[in-house]
Amino acid sequence: MRVLIADDHLSFTEVVPRDARAGAGDRGRPGAVPDGEQAIELARDLRPNVVVMDISMPRLDGIEATRRIHEEVPEAHVLIGSNAPEDVERAHDAGAEAYLTKEQIASDLVPTLLALCRRS
Repeated sequence: MRVLIADDHLSFTEVVPRDARAGAGDRGRPGAVPDGEQAIELARDLRPNVVVMDISMPRLDGIEATRRIHEEVPEAHVLIGSNAPEDVERAHDAGAEAYLTKEQIASDLVPTLLALCRRS
């Protein structure tokens, strides 16, 4: 499993084991980035199975980053994390395949990642 995390806070990075992150130990590239622009660049380069994407980030928000990753790296499954119910439809329209609230991350993130990887 190769997971790319795009979050400007540590909520996702604390839950996903470092060795599951795309790029961990690979060419020195991190498996976690703090903004949408870097998420797109790293997704193109590392071709992760799953991208865990926060909605609210600097430079480029998670919705637009998801849309671009969905177009440029269609094999990558995107999971959106947000606490705003209105983000669910926006995330789905952008190409996200899963959605978790920040409260669900601790208990549901790893099982959701595994389910998405099985779709590959």
